[in-house]
Amino acid sequence: MAERTGFKTRLEPQDEYTHTPDAASNYNESMYFNVFDPKAHIGGWFRLGNRPNEGHAEMTVCLYLPDGRVAFMY
Repeated sequence: MAERTGFKTRLEPQDEYTHTPDAASNYNESMYFNVFDPKAHIGGWFRLGNRPNEGHAEMTVCLYLPDGRVAFMY
């Protein structure tokens, strides 16, 4: 069996804040939030995308429901 190697990511304090946008017309900076409630058997994730050079932001929501269905909004 091949040996698996991994990597580590170190987040610095400046990674916690928004960054100065570059000149790309489609510059995007996103934040992701993952959630899970073991009592309700529901989980999901949320994405907030800021597009300052286009003058708007966007949101995506995905919920995994207890009965196996998926609720998704883009």
